[in-house]
Amino acid sequence: TESSDRSDKILPQAAAMAGAIGRVYLVLTVLCIIAYMLAGMTAFDAINHAMTTVSTGGYSTYDASFGHFADLPAAEWVAMVFMLAGSIGFTHYVVLMRGRFSRLTGDPQVRILFAIALVAPALLVFAQQVSDKDVSLGLAIREAFFHAISVISTTGYASTDYSAWSPMAVGIFFLLYFTGGCTGSTAGSVKMFRWYVLSISMRRLLTFMISPKRVMILSYRGRPVDVELQVSVMLFFFAFMLTVLIITLVLSVEGYDLMTCLSASASAVSNVGPGLGPIVGPAGNYAPLSDVSKIALAFGMLLGRLEIFTVLVLFTTAFWRR
Repeated sequence: TESSDRSDKILPQAAAMAGAIGRVYLVLTVLCIIAYMLAGMTAFDAINHAMTTVSTGGYSTYDASFGHFADLPAAEWVAMVFMLAGSIGFTHYVVLMRGRFSRLTGDPQVRILFAIALVAPALLVFAQQVSDKDVSLGLAIREAFFHAISVISTTGYASTDYSAWSPMAVGIFFLLYFTGGCTGSTAGSVKMFRWYVLSISMRRLLTFMISPKRVMILSYRGRPVDVELQVSVMLFFFAFMLTVLIITLVLSVEGYDLMTCLSASASAVSNVGPGLGPIVGPAGNYAPLSDVSKIALAFGMLLGRLEIFTVLVLFTTAFWRR
């Protein structure tokens, strides 16, 4: 039949793409290992940190995370490069290997990712220089870029307690919890594709309010963005924010301060890791939290990693009737 013919064609293509993505992932990991070793890490540390950098997992072999490598500033720059690399959809690399460089540079979500990765650190440097003039400009730039990219990519590495920075800086980090990498990457949180669709949908709404008769067709890389996709993106945003708020309420019942509750919830659903404040911030951990709080945060991490609706559909009667 026609459908079986189509599946016969799709499956080999999917297998070939999966193999290509696997090779890209392996190459990035090996390059990251080599770069870490050149930056001064031991082979053991380089291998372990490369695996959690490209995967944007963020685990470290040390309690101090990247703070253990305070005497290896080059290692932080290596981490920045490969955290960003892990935040780009791996299909982009496959297409890039075929010589289609415009696929990468012409993708709006990639441009948004790099724009945020430049603007956010610049604002953090400004906040640091205004609030603490004793910090050198070079150190402020490195720390700002490292931690901003760490949060944007949802890796969660930390070399210092950035939750102790100025209120402006803390506010920026909190907003960054809601930004993620590109579609098809290992990053969590709200993918840049969804931010792009939301932004053009809002622009269309504002245009309609000003000129009701004007026809505006939304598109992504030359393909139309239909109403169904726009609605699904908006529903995801609603579900994401609602999940963060519900978990925040659960934690607040346990008696924690608002910063701890909000940042821990946002960090869990976004899969970043560290929250903000002395308890769950980069200098703290989640051990002091109650069992109820840990269960709520664990469920939030699961929802965020599987993009909410994949888990919620399991709790519907329609799913079990099929």
